[in-house]
Amino acid sequence: MSDVRLPQQIKGKWIWQKNLTDPDNTVLLFRKEFLCRSTGDETLLWISAQNHYQLFINGHYIGFGPRAHQDRGHCYIDQHDITYYLEQGINIISVAVHYSTLFMEENFSEMPGFWCQADTAKETVVASDNSWQMRLGNCFLGRRSRRYPEYALTQFQDNRYLPADWLETAGDHLPGWQAPDYCLAIGGIAPSLELHPLAPVSVAPENLNFKFLKGGRLTFPAWSEVFSNSTGGVNCAATAYIFSEEKDERKLRLYADTPFKLYCDNTLAAEGSRADGMNCTLPLHNGWNQLLLFQKAVSFSKGFTLIAADGRPFRLYQDMMEESPSTWSVSRPLKLPLENATPPIAFEQLDSFSCKVGIAEMADPGALLINAAVEPVEVSTGCLAEGEYMLAILPRNCYGVTYLEFECFEDDILDITCGTKLNADGTMLCHRDLKRTNTMIASPGLNRFLTYLPGDCKYLQIYVRKARRPIQVEQLHFLELTRVENNEATFHCTDDEFNTFWQMGVEALARSAAFIARSGEISRYDCSIQEAYVKSLNMSAVHGDYDYSASRLRQFINLQQENGNIPLLSNSNMHRSQLEQLFFYPIWLLYNFRFSSNLVELERAIPSLDALRSYLENLLDENGVLQNLDKRFGIETLYPVEGLSTLLNALFCRFMLSCNELYRLLGQNGTAKHCIQLAQKASAILKLNNYIEEKQLFADRQITDPEAKVDLLSNFCAMYGGILPLENFEVFFFEFFNFDAPFEKSSDANKPFFHFLFLEMLFALNQHEWAFRYIKEFWNTRLDKESGFNKTHFALPNVFLIREVLGVRIAEAGHTVIYFKPPHELIEGAQGEVPMARGRLKIQWKRLRSGGLDVRLDSTMPLRVIPCLSHALLHDTSFHLSENITLLDPPDELVED
Repeated sequence: MSDVRLPQQIKGKWIWQKNLTDPDNTVLLFRKEFLCRSTGDETLLWISAQNHYQLFINGHYIGFGPRAHQDRGHCYIDQHDITYYLEQGINIISVAVHYSTLFMEENFSEMPGFWCQADTAKETVVASDNSWQMRLGNCFLGRRSRRYPEYALTQFQDNRYLPADWLETAGDHLPGWQAPDYCLAIGGIAPSLELHPLAPVSVAPENLNFKFLKGGRLTFPAWSEVFSNSTGGVNCAATAYIFSEEKDERKLRLYADTPFKLYCDNTLAAEGSRADGMNCTLPLHNGWNQLLLFQKAVSFSKGFTLIAADGRPFRLYQDMMEESPSTWSVSRPLKLPLENATPPIAFEQLDSFSCKVGIAEMADPGALLINAAVEPVEVSTGCLAEGEYMLAILPRNCYGVTYLEFECFEDDILDITCGTKLNADGTMLCHRDLKRTNTMIASPGLNRFLTYLPGDCKYLQIYVRKARRPIQVEQLHFLELTRVENNEATFHCTDDEFNTFWQMGVEALARSAAFIARSGEISRYDCSIQEAYVKSLNMSAVHGDYDYSASRLRQFINLQQENGNIPLLSNSNMHRSQLEQLFFYPIWLLYNFRFSSNLVELERAIPSLDALRSYLENLLDENGVLQNLDKRFGIETLYPVEGLSTLLNALFCRFMLSCNELYRLLGQNGTAKHCIQLAQKASAILKLNNYIEEKQLFADRQITDPEAKVDLLSNFCAMYGGILPLENFEVFFFEFFNFDAPFEKSSDANKPFFHFLFLEMLFALNQHEWAFRYIKEFWNTRLDKESGFNKTHFALPNVFLIREVLGVRIAEAGHTVIYFKPPHELIEGAQGEVPMARGRLKIQWKRLRSGGLDVRLDSTMPLRVIPCLSHALLHDTSFHLSENITLLDPPDELVED
């Protein structure tokens, strides 16, 4: 992994334009020429910005960032190795910085700005200060939605006003550029800068090429758009009229990214905080009908769009006259709050103006493209006429940015959409962040377009909204973002389904590790301790990336509060806690040590564990259990915790058992004994109050509570926490599972974390046959062969494929000793390479016709192997061992005859 470190001395300044410290949506372009006396010397560049930057060196795209910080007043620094982008002599660094408060809390007041510094071992070659050049990036701030459903940033780029000189042209005094007049030393009122603990994301060395898939022509349903050019922070009203020959009901789809109310003839037809294709019915009477719309406007909102959903044309008139123009009357700002907006409004007494939007000026092309009809016409792979679209495809789903080149005339307009799935008609699917429609207005000649925000992409759709002549498509590339992984595991077995799961998991992990979370993003990108723990297991097993686990642990430690509580890592500047997540902290610490054997990292985490243990112990009541936490402390969890919760107390016992193991490992035997005593006390009380003897299972709370019930999660946690005896497993299993598919009787089994932890239990209990069937059933129903694992990317099965199919399980920290237990009765053979803390293990085994095994082991470091095979199978197994491998005799308890 790359060495992540700060410069020896911070020399750069926090720079910006003084009169742009308050606007809620700004793009500034920065550039600087600097001298490189020789090439080949390692040159590291550190950079940060509020909110986001896009970085170029000599015209080459370097990256996007910074990643979201969990604390207000702080910015993460990204480190980039720019050694091989530099040329001897004059070099140019160019940075586009986007500042927005749209997604922050209302009191968000962080200081906009930008900072960078590049050093060799000998000197600082460039640092941000008032010698830089700067100009407003108006080319990115046209009438265009800045956000899309689920808060995805959409991009507007007007190449007519994009300075052609900002990436590569040399010159200290280019026209239109000026020096930053806002220049602050780091610290003080400027944000505090902190190095991001993860190794930096970089651009893959080779670009991926899109391949033409198909093309056609799009035809749009009847539509209308309003408020799309409104200024920010005001309430607006608009009215229009629709004529109907008879009493009728019109079906519409509505699109809006801010709160709205829509009335039809004094009747509320629709309202919401936003609309992403909301269905709406207009009750029309014969004659003229008035539409009245109220909406909260923000800068660069996509406004309000309504689209006919019944296939019939409709026309909106400004007045109740047939010769009236087809448009809306708009008034703003309104004094009344949106919640008080009602139809009794004297619109004719308000100052208003006409709002008419044509296809060339629409602010929300995405809404229209979603509802367009596809007409299959012959389309050239490299030439598109007005109204035509083309669809291109990458070889796989990737994460990064799209780079395009077109030969255009001035004022040509293209809508560019990246996504991961297709609709049934072959157009792009819009759901969550699977689709973003960006817009480019062309200048004459060759036009370049690079998506600002990295995202997932497999399909690219280009629609020519306006063109005087056919547009020539020159280049279609994808720049994939990745974290450098030099120690990746390999895996292959005789079961093709497992091979598919492995490959999809590797790709999902690579994408997840490269993902750049942005400040202000919604909570689905928040990271819990449990998620980080499960993901770290896979990153360590698949990529040998122990830095990922250690750096994530440090993030949680730094976020720990004074009482010992550790909130989720949140991208939205909000501290959120989930009590049940905290119990997995020592489990994660233990696994991290087993993989890495890094005792220093473990000792660094122990004070945090002490604080968390003290916090949880202080939540115990006088009987030594967690009871009525929601009433006593107002603590919220994802699961019911009324009364004496089996789930929470079982997880508390698991927490203490793991703490005991960690403290014994560090020689703190007194604390270890204390942990065991607390776990035993809580376990005894649970068994006394919550255990149902005749069912041999636990209720979710005291059995005297009339609301008590026997549920899956409570009993699983009871077994996971060592309270429900292992001999009760069969009772537990058949209460909540079927032996044959469909396996799950409870919807709680669909939770990806449960699936992962349940598999750990199954394999620990030697239930390999059913566990393999369960893996296949679970992942075949959740595997999206187009875009990767769906919704459960963090609970991947890869670590189990190494442990249970290759048969390699850690016996002592750092893989110095391993157990070898191949599932020879279920799979014919497997092979792969496994990263270890100080080397790699190459393994291959196969089942012979005689029933014995042929096993080949090769390690780059001294390794002791304990075979977990029966005496008879050991006798029939041929081991081929390299000189670093020592085969040990297995203990009798690990051998089955």
